[in-house]
Amino acid sequence: MKNKKLILIIIAIVLIVALIVGIMMNKKNTSVNIGKTISLDEVFNIENVEEVTNEDIKIEKTRDIKVSSKYIVGANSYIAKNKVEFNERKGTIIFLREKYNKANIYQTSYYIDKDGSMSEQIGNRIERFIRACTSYIGIGEEDKYTEIFVGKEAEEMPIEERIYVNKEEYSRTYEMENEEGKKYDLNFYMSGDYFICELVNNI
Repeated sequence: MKNKKLILIIIAIVLIVALIVGIMMNKKNTSVNIGKTISLDEVFNIENVEEVTNEDIKIEKTRDIKVSSKYIVGANSYIAKNKVEFNERKGTIIFLREKYNKANIYQTSYYIDKDGSMSEQIGNRIERFIRACTSYIGIGEEDKYTEIFVGKEAEEMPIEERIYVNKEEYSRTYEMENEEGKKYDLNFYMSGDYFICELVNNI
């Protein structure tokens, strides 16, 4: 009887160890699949998400994403599980494919140190992000932009304060002179303690 109990205990231990090893191996395999960092060039101009042939790019359908309120996250929203590198920063690429908004959104975030200067932190990051984005998409002097605070009226208050204190979204839209009808958006807003920057390719 004791031998039977001992055998059962040994079998149970072996099964538990096998289960733990299986879970660990699965996590390892998953991290290999989604851990590859890709460049923004590889995903920024994708039009048909379902026909991506690059095996290193892992795209899944999801509604569990937050983007600027300029856009609607619907049933046809996707995210790449890869980290996406742009201008020496890593971020995320999101694909919206609804009839009313089709966009590829590169999104990156910065932690805002409450002990530091809010205006300086946000102002510097806006300036650097705009400079990197306009260089990347080839904005020229003839290319004009419009700027808005999404859903808000004009107000005599610094941009940084409206973003951080009022939790408003600041957005620029660039219209390309050499590509008729082509538009890119740059969006800036807070999400909790993080300052979000987005570069948007309107497909």
